[in-house]
Amino acid sequence: MRHDACCHRSSDTPPLTRFLGCLGVLAALNPFAHALSGSLPASADAIPAPAVHTTVLQGRSAGFPGAVRTAIAQSGEVADPRERFIQEYQRYREKTEPRLEGLNLEAWAPASSERIADLVDSAVERFQSGDYLQAYADLVDASERVDAVAAEYEIRLSEFVDGANRAYREGKAREAGERVAGGLRLDPDHAGLIKLESRVRVLEGVNSLLMQADHARAENRTREELSLLGKILEIDPQHGEARKRVEDLEADRLHRDYADAVYAAHHALDIGDLAEAKRQLSRAVKLVPENRDTEALQERISELETEHRYYRHIASAAAASGSDDWHAAVGFYRKALETKPFDEYADEGLADARNMIGMIESLAETLRHERRLSTERAVGAAHDRLAMAEPYLDRSGRLKALHAELSEKLLLYAQETEITVISDNQTEIVVKGVGIVGRTLRHVIRLKPGTYRFEGSRENFRSTIVPITVSPGGGPIEIEVICRERI
Repeated sequence: MRHDACCHRSSDTPPLTRFLGCLGVLAALNPFAHALSGSLPASADAIPAPAVHTTVLQGRSAGFPGAVRTAIAQSGEVADPRERFIQEYQRYREKTEPRLEGLNLEAWAPASSERIADLVDSAVERFQSGDYLQAYADLVDASERVDAVAAEYEIRLSEFVDGANRAYREGKAREAGERVAGGLRLDPDHAGLIKLESRVRVLEGVNSLLMQADHARAENRTREELSLLGKILEIDPQHGEARKRVEDLEADRLHRDYADAVYAAHHALDIGDLAEAKRQLSRAVKLVPENRDTEALQERISELETEHRYYRHIASAAAASGSDDWHAAVGFYRKALETKPFDEYADEGLADARNMIGMIESLAETLRHERRLSTERAVGAAHDRLAMAEPYLDRSGRLKALHAELSEKLLLYAQETEITVISDNQTEIVVKGVGIVGRTLRHVIRLKPGTYRFEGSRENFRSTIVPITVSPGGGPIEIEVICRERI
């Protein structure tokens, strides 16, 4: 296992770049490494080539692969293995490494990428340990592998491009897509493949939608089929099959939707759903204007609207009656009769509301002129009105209150009040409309509530008049009737 902190592999830094950095770090830590880094020449011309190194190199290279031996033999004029490695490294940095970065091996040949990286790391480590010959051999092996994988890269890319174009021309969207994807794994920036990829997507989309549309048609899912065909035309407006099928489906759908709307409207009318019936009628008219079916529907809707208005007026009249608002009830019953003339129920309701108004106003009128209750005739009329209202008291709070108030007034007006008449026993006293009191010094009579006039007369004296009002429930009254002014 490698433990050199300065030379461990990093995914972000090329191995040989790390190697150069390591030389500087090792120079500070290892005298031997310092000697290596300190003696790196500026160019290959500055390095002597002792014969002993060439002899040793040729002897040790016998066990290396052929390509490596060839490279060693071709570099025989460079006697120093260390310098030979540095030269090979420079070539790798300038030519091989840029090619390697452009091959995108991690995406399609990770094993080769790993092996090349291992060889480069091995070359760096062997150089650091002084095994220049093996370091050189590993670096040459890595370069050869890069050449081989680059050739394979070009072959594969060409096959992917040719195969993708051929499959696209034959309408094989899936195969074309797979070959485009394979090519883009090798070269994500390949302009031709990128353009072909977008065209394949269109073809895939159209074919997929067409298959779905066929499946929807087989299962009689017309709306879904139409939607799918519409999506095809959005992608390819000139698609002949899709356009023809859409035209046929639109005609069928129009007929079917119209029939559905008419049926739904009639059904809504059957269950009394006026709003839904109107909605479906509007839908049918938009689909097929001026059709006898829709005219018949409109007639039914008008009839139902009339029926609904009638029942609304009846309901409002009932609510007004329940609220003791009989004038409003009369108005609603009249509207109901306008909607349905000669309707018996509305006619009876109108008569009943008017009757209630009549009884309420009659009792109220009697109470407004309650002083008339002092007469027998008015009292009799009041009792008749009370008797007439009796059966309806539970239907009107106002009528019930007026009935109670008038009944109480009648009781009060039936009670007599004590009237004490004081005089001089010389004056003749008469109660106008009631009777004669005569001459008296003090006389008590009883009168019911009302307005009375006491008249006094005496020979050779001017007559006198004393009016009084007896209030219901009032206390005793005392009056003086004396003629005092002589003639």
